[in-house]
Amino acid sequence: MIIWAGRPEGHAKPEGNATDLRYLEYAVAALEPIMAICADAARSSSPKVRALARETLSVQTERFDAISALLRDWGRAERTSPPVAETLVGLDGEALDKLFVDRLAAHARASILSSRAELIAGASRSTRHLAEHAIHAGDRQLAALQGLLLVAASAGDLRK
Repeated sequence: MIIWAGRPEGHAKPEGNATDLRYLEYAVAALEPIMAICADAARSSSPKVRALARETLSVQTERFDAISALLRDWGRAERTSPPVAETLVGLDGEALDKLFVDRLAAHARASILSSRAELIAGASRSTRHLAEHAIHAGDRQLAALQGLLLVAASAGDLRK
């Protein structure tokens, strides 16, 4: 068990360990850029990309809020992050869609891996619950992306 120094009065003692804290802090940091990319992808010319971007942004926002609330309950300082470095501003058409698909797939895979590690080494029930939900969300995102890629591949074959 780690010592949580500087815990403000009125905050619950964390129920977890150092793995839980690392997982939560990593997740918050990883969610901010993907949320910005999803917000940008909501202006795609593809209805399927727009729908996936909006749905993903909603899921990621809920996850971000839940993680932030848990960190606050544990007395962790509110995260003040630098501006998000990567967005899809200035891109449109296939370039926007491709970068969105690439970034969302990479994020989903990384989220699944870190969530599995949390399930193995984490001690907090709350954090493990969030990790389980992240695995399911990541699997759904990868399945949706696979469907987008199959549609794009079929359309590309028709153009030949």
